[in-house]
Amino acid sequence: IRNDLEDSLIEEKRLVKEAPYLHQIVTSLILLVKETEIFYQQAKREENTLDFSDMAIYAMDILQNNDGLIAHLLQNKYAEIMIDEFQDTSTLQNKILCLISNGHNLFRVGDLKQSIYGFRNARPELMASILETKKDKIFHLEHNYRSKDHIVKFTNKLFTQLFNYPSSSVCYGPCDQVTIGKKEQMDTSIQKVSLIHIAKEANDKLLAAKWITHKIISLHENNNIAFKDI
Repeated sequence: IRNDLEDSLIEEKRLVKEAPYLHQIVTSLILLVKETEIFYQQAKREENTLDFSDMAIYAMDILQNNDGLIAHLLQNKYAEIMIDEFQDTSTLQNKILCLISNGHNLFRVGDLKQSIYGFRNARPELMASILETKKDKIFHLEHNYRSKDHIVKFTNKLFTQLFNYPSSSVCYGPCDQVTIGKKEQMDTSIQKVSLIHIAKEANDKLLAAKWITHKIISLHENNNIAFKDI
């Protein structure tokens, strides 16, 4: 990843030279997006339809109107409000959750390392803030019930190296380490782990995918392992 980022850097002289040209492109792109938004909103009104973002925005309006009357009714209705994948919650969604909560009935489950929806306004820093302030009661899930012991140990070691670098915003600390939850997950047999390094000079962008495909077919044909078990 670090090599890919270095390859994408542009020299300062080149950036200064191309800035006027890039400015024209960006300006045109901004105008296009604004005009598209106008036509899109008009089309929704004509078809009397809503998209996912509209539902969240109008839900917020309903909860806040009339001095929060509807929000107050909902605060007294729900004993518990449970949120999964909290690391991918947006600011708007979090505000809605707080409006319908009575202040002590939110149960959030999440993992900062699994945040993948930044492109649709997910804000993992919401969860990070809760973890840092420690105002809420926090439970760490210490056991893995899905994988064999050797996989769990390998993942702990890999993530310790992968996430713990100086500028990392998400670290893999002692509280992130997990162990198996059932004795059936113990596996005393020696397992082979393949770490494949693909040189950045390689021209074939599908090289990794081709290697994985070849490995899967080999395991199926030579070791009689079903595809569903790979």
